[in-house]
Amino acid sequence: TVIPCTNYQLDGWTRSHSVTGAHPNTRIGLDPTGTQLTKSQSSGAVASLPALTSWSSMGTQLFTWEHFTAQAEAFGDQITAIVYAAPQPGSDQSHYYDIYFDALSLTEIAFPDDRLPAPSSWAPTGFISNLTTNYVSSTLTVEWDTASEASTQVWYSIENPSEPVTSTTPYTYTAYLPLIASFRPPTAYMTTLDTTPVLHHHAVITGLESSQHVTLVALSRRPTGTSCTTEASELVKVAVGSGQMTTLDSSLVRELIPDPVQQP
Repeated sequence: TVIPCTNYQLDGWTRSHSVTGAHPNTRIGLDPTGTQLTKSQSSGAVASLPALTSWSSMGTQLFTWEHFTAQAEAFGDQITAIVYAAPQPGSDQSHYYDIYFDALSLTEIAFPDDRLPAPSSWAPTGFISNLTTNYVSSTLTVEWDTASEASTQVWYSIENPSEPVTSTTPYTYTAYLPLIASFRPPTAYMTTLDTTPVLHHHAVITGLESSQHVTLVALSRRPTGTSCTTEASELVKVAVGSGQMTTLDSSLVRELIPDPVQQP
């Protein structure tokens, strides 16, 4: 039993004994769909191996312990760990095989940079709803709901207010000049990823000032049976002090929140 849409790593050791020239062909694997391979959990022949299994490299050595690793993201609340051997004889057809597996362990591992994989599309699908924010004592709390249990993370950037470049005093004559501006991508951050599947989500952004604006998108990753999908909320800009929320074009997410890092 595992946490859906969480990465896992299977580690183990194998040792093969046979005649010179034989090929051990040993490996270990993780099936992310949690297929039961036999008629019961304790016995039965394996007729076929799951197509989505993530395999380690293949063992090639004799009379030595080899370390193997396989990684997979769980597509549900179960995954299947597989130890595999298909030894082949060498040129000498007189052969024997002794195959040992030992010290296997299954551990949860983080996504690269502790960041949820980006969604295939930033357009909201309706899976995330009721996005709200609340600012108290330099902390902005972001909450939302999902249609089914999923993980929790917010990507965001912070904008400081700027003073007018010129005086706003009225003039007798007005001349309209073309606006020339440059855009510097903001530094983007993300909240700590929580892979615990829940329906109501809660994340906090700390160290804010009431005069600032925060552009954010809420993300939740959910299982779909044969894969996991990251869902996105609307892209919104929040005036921290007043709580006013403005919806932005979702296609601007990668421009306004590029490659987020852990919040400072």
